[in-house]
Amino acid sequence: MSSAYRLDPEDTEFSFGEANERRPWKKVALAVGLLLVGTVLLAVGLGLYLSGRQDEGGAYHTRIAYLAWKGQSGYSLNQIPDF
Repeated sequence: MSSAYRLDPEDTEFSFGEANERRPWKKVALAVGLLLVGTVLLAVGLGLYLSGRQDEGGAYHTRIAYLAWKGQSGYSLNQIPDF
């Protein structure tokens, strides 16, 4: 392999300026936090799905409530069951 195709670390044409010596701890903490929140929400959703309780509440009842609030004909808050 020819050396003409290798990037030289000393070549300033391909550098991005000064190296940042500080670590972005806030960004790392945010990424880890979002990973944990997503994992917990995924586990809760999977638990609800596997237990058969996914039909309690949710987007269907929210849609009924929204359309009843907007005054759409055929939708009423009385259509939402009491659990």
